[in-house]
Amino acid sequence: MNILFAAGDFDKQLHATNKIVYNVAQSLAQKGHRCIFAGLSNFDDACTENKDGLKLVRINSSHICDRAFLSLENFVRSSGLAREQAKKKFYFAHPVYTAALLYRYNIGKKELYCADSYAKQLKQLADREKADMIVVSYMPFIQNFALVTQNKWDIPVIAWQLDPWGLHRADIMQPLAAQHTEQETSLFEKCRQIITTPVLYRQYSQHPSYSRYLDKMVPLDFPNVKKLPEHNPQDCVFSFDKDIVNLLFCGIVHDDYRNPQFLLDSLSAVRKSGCDRFKLHFLGSNESDSLRRFMTENDWVVHHGNVPLEKAFATMEQADVLINIGNTYDNQVPSKIFDYFAFGKPIINVEKIHNCPAREYISRYPCSVTLEEWNSSCDSTSALCQFLADCKGSHTAFEEVEKLFYNCTLNYATDVFCDIIDKI
Repeated sequence: MNILFAAGDFDKQLHATNKIVYNVAQSLAQKGHRCIFAGLSNFDDACTENKDGLKLVRINSSHICDRAFLSLENFVRSSGLAREQAKKKFYFAHPVYTAALLYRYNIGKKELYCADSYAKQLKQLADREKADMIVVSYMPFIQNFALVTQNKWDIPVIAWQLDPWGLHRADIMQPLAAQHTEQETSLFEKCRQIITTPVLYRQYSQHPSYSRYLDKMVPLDFPNVKKLPEHNPQDCVFSFDKDIVNLLFCGIVHDDYRNPQFLLDSLSAVRKSGCDRFKLHFLGSNESDSLRRFMTENDWVVHHGNVPLEKAFATMEQADVLINIGNTYDNQVPSKIFDYFAFGKPIINVEKIHNCPAREYISRYPCSVTLEEWNSSCDSTSALCQFLADCKGSHTAFEEVEKLFYNCTLNYATDVFCDIIDKI
């Protein structure tokens, strides 16, 4: 079968949710399916290449809409957000993304023009590649944005909900929840099937606007648990001090939804108690003023910036402890925890909310400690001290991890997709 995967930013094809889509497409290609991975690009000329058994296609987004329309000022006007809030949401890297973000707030003629242009490019690509089905993934408001002008595709459309937005209860856009739900359910109307996480599936089942689509839904966890090849230690981003415990966080830190302040304060308390033989490292984007301020006064915390995925994996392999900072959303599990499980490293987990969706996974992992930021009576200092004293050199075998989290493996996800394909 010819399968077109419509993903997000092409130039971040191995980053976070795009990596998940890419891995499943590659796995299906190994089973004999012809898979095309299409992502957005700002390159002047769209280009194509073959890699990892896939056909990779860049969809040129640079000409889709005029740049003045995609300005921060227009975003502030369209969204009704305060300027500082809008700046944290605004993203100019791809016109399609930005126009879709405007659509997320307040649909208008120009947004629909962008949607139509993007949808036509996807449709032309599907026709040219003789696609038998299309899987729309990444951020669904972009995919709905692309499909909203198409009343009906002549091939089955599968929505892979990697970043839902209609039920974001803690989002600053909560006043627009009804509009988001209308947009998201209009996507469901157009799709043959909807792949969603078990956490979100449970929420959908309890919501009258979504529950009528349950017969279309297929629950699927993030399939990041897979046996990883050994990485070259020379690819490590920095040299670890082997005489201390090295803590590592990978991903975006952001003061709104993944603020590291509680983690920093907790580890500071541990150091003051006399347990100070550790260093904290961050890899990824730093959008946290809290972290920037803290690093000016504490040399035991270092932020190393963005690095290629393979270098990040090599660094994770050398770290002693991996750190997860939970989301403030109650329907999104950070995909990185499944990568962490695959490495078998000890994990420090920070829960931002009392109903953290990552808990049901972290609680099953053999070597972890959870810090309850939401629990004002929780004193984590002694637990952290003990954990740091015992964890160095600890490792959980992949075979044990695979048994505990088989539903989160690439093999399981591939079987789910094969079942969907067989029914089409």
